[in-house]
Amino acid sequence: MASIQSFLGKVGSNKIVISFVAILMVAIIATTNAVSAAPDYFDVAKPSSTSQCYGSTTTYHWAWKWERHQWRHHSYWTGHWERVAEQTANWEKLGFSDRDQCLRYVSTAAPQTKGDCTQRRAWYRLGFNNERQCIRYARTHGGNGYGGNS
Repeated sequence: MASIQSFLGKVGSNKIVISFVAILMVAIIATTNAVSAAPDYFDVAKPSSTSQCYGSTTTYHWAWKWERHQWRHHSYWTGHWERVAEQTANWEKLGFSDRDQCLRYVSTAAPQTKGDCTQRRAWYRLGFNNERQCIRYARTHGGNGYGGNS
C-alpha cells in the first residue's frame, strides 16, 4: 500500500510531464490516422477512355544505399546516396485496384439505380471497389436518388 501511495505522490508532482506525454500521444495517433487514410474512390478523376488505363509514370527519389566491401581479410561498409526510379501505373493513380478494373469502368455504362449495383456483384464489373461506393455513385449521379428502386 505504501508503494502505491508513493507512486501517486510522484505522479502528482509531475503533472506537467504527464500532460505533455498525453498531448504528444494524441498528436502521434492523429497524425498516423491522417497519413494512413487511403484516398476515396471519388477523390480522383476517373478515365474517359481505355488509353488512360495503360502506361505508367516514372518518379525519381534519392535513397541511402549501404555497400559491403572486402579487402584482404577485412570487410567494411560504405554508404552513398543513389537516385532510384519508381514506376506508378496510371490505373493505380486513378484509384483502381488493377488495370482490368479500370478497363471495366471505362467500357461499362455507369449505374443509374441501386439495383444496377447489387445484382450479382455488378459493382465489381462496373469498376467500383465495393457495393457501397457503387450505390453512392448511383445516388449522386444516377436518376432520381436511387432511380425509383429503394
